[in-house]
Amino acid sequence: MSSIEEEIQQTIDSMKDSLLLTDSRLGVFLVYKNDTTISKSIDMYGEYCHAEVNIIKQYLPNEFSQYIDMGTNIGYHLIAVHKETNCNALGFEPNPKHFAVASYNGKDYPKIQIINAGASNKKSERILKDFDHTQKTNYGDIHITNGDGIVVRMLTLDNIELEKCNVIKIDVEGHEFEALQGCVKTISKHRPVILYEAMDWDVWNNCQQFLEARKYKQYWVACRTKPIAETFKHNDENPFEDSTVANILAVPAEVSQPDYLVEVVPGEGFITCFQRYKKLKLLY
Repeated sequence: MSSIEEEIQQTIDSMKDSLLLTDSRLGVFLVYKNDTTISKSIDMYGEYCHAEVNIIKQYLPNEFSQYIDMGTNIGYHLIAVHKETNCNALGFEPNPKHFAVASYNGKDYPKIQIINAGASNKKSERILKDFDHTQKTNYGDIHITNGDGIVVRMLTLDNIELEKCNVIKIDVEGHEFEALQGCVKTISKHRPVILYEAMDWDVWNNCQQFLEARKYKQYWVACRTKPIAETFKHNDENPFEDSTVANILAVPAEVSQPDYLVEVVPGEGFITCFQRYKKLKLLY
């Protein structure tokens, strides 16, 4: 067993009373007992925002395709996209607890690699808000902070020499623009499709302008935490109410564009967009 594998196992062992194996669309999946969002959704419904996976896989045409997942959390999207396409999948996850759980979930897939680091615009160290795995809260809310937290590594995607890059998913709790800035060379060379979280106005506005300048067309993708469609596990309970994750799908202008999504209008917020475009697919 390598030193990294030993660290992963030690981290899993230290949290064993707070972890749960549950059936999911991906098979048996390790989740947190006290996470109120991602793990809870997977445990209740057997999936989390799987509509995003269905969109992403359209841009991974074969087993040689490359998927990049920034902000892997416990690995649901990373593993789901790989299982749907048999593509190569690379995840970035700076939090050591999430990294350990994601590594456990991905251990049987040799084409999946996870780096215990965050994605940013330069190689550095930053302070990341942490969570207490014995307490009930949203474990996805672990952003870069100037306050208390843990020191984590940050890398740029451009420093990794990729032979291909077909899709990049970015969900890094407000650090999306910096993560994009670390992909300038990769975007120029490979022209990947990019799905990025758009929960903070200033952040997504910067990302939108950054990608528009590089000739990308952009579309809203919003997923309810309790999906609208039937889920892997039938469950009518909805402790999440109308909680929704808003993302933007950015597609290079030279690629065939989706005709079922609502195009982003610069400066227009999600709610206004929702009211104007009810006739098109916006919520999943």
